[in-house]
Amino acid sequence: MIIELEKLKALLWEEWDPIGVNQFASAKDEYDSYAFQLFQMLHAGAGLQDIEAFLKWAEQENMGLNPTGVHSQIAEKVMNIHRNGQ
Repeated sequence: MIIELEKLKALLWEEWDPIGVNQFASAKDEYDSYAFQLFQMLHAGAGLQDIEAFLKWAEQENMGLNPTGVHSQIAEKVMNIHRNGQ
């Protein structure tokens, strides 16, 4: 389970990065709380649409940003990480 959470953190940092901070090493933990929330959602039975909605909410409502448009791709990768059980 720890590996799964670490992979979620890496995915959000490397590929989602809606505020564009992944070039700054000091901000490495910027999305960790979102990764943990996703981890909890997945283990509570969340599906693809739930993950997409969460990512969109995080960008629009929580961060006050325009949507990045990568919700579907990132959500699918989140589900793949979970399915692989790592």
